[in-house]
Amino acid sequence: MEVDQAIFTSTRSRKSQGYHVVAISSGVDQELLRQLHIWGPSHASLLSDETDAESLNFHPLSDKRYAVSRTVYGGPEYSGRGGFQVFTRYLILHQDQLQGYAFNALEFAYTALALGALRLTMSLPDRLSTVDLPEKPLARVALPRGESPVPMDEVGRILLLGSRVAILGLEKPLPVLALLMRDVPEQERLSLSFCTGLRPSLDREFRVQFAHEPDSNVYKQYASQGVDYVTAS
Repeated sequence: MEVDQAIFTSTRSRKSQGYHVVAISSGVDQELLRQLHIWGPSHASLLSDETDAESLNFHPLSDKRYAVSRTVYGGPEYSGRGGFQVFTRYLILHQDQLQGYAFNALEFAYTALALGALRLTMSLPDRLSTVDLPEKPLARVALPRGESPVPMDEVGRILLLGSRVAILGLEKPLPVLALLMRDVPEQERLSLSFCTGLRPSLDREFRVQFAHEPDSNVYKQYASQGVDYVTAS
């Protein structure tokens, strides 16, 4: 199936500078573009300063379009303020394109990651092509071995109340996210937006967030945004 894509990062061009959508494929219209600018992670958005830090993300863009993305560090910031640019590659799907994945965005993200469709690109094109990806998952995240390190009943209770939740203290969040996705009814999975390594933001209201070793400022941000949290044992 053909999937649209976009790149959001920091660069200077003839038309714009700073963090913006620098390239899109043909199916990305102005409303999708506006939403990508709202959700796009900018400078210092990754929780970790490690050069290999990453975050897998999923969120809605409209009633029927959804974004699966991967955020990583790219090259040095062109602006001279130090650090590395934050680079996000988006795959943009219609709702029915996720049906073959039982509406499990993590399985789609993991398949796309395995096929290299969420990779970092150092040279930035002006225009992107669509990406041909399988209609069903080719790769699945392994569930945690033995008992879950996270009180999943508590996570489920928070989500059932309509609140957002941060899961703290996991070095590898994907197995727990896979467990959560498995337990959420199929028809509710599209409402379970998530990120695995981004700082809290008022512009990015993910329902499920992960933080390995959050600092005091991150705790304050969760509290100010009304995000509940649970801690891994």
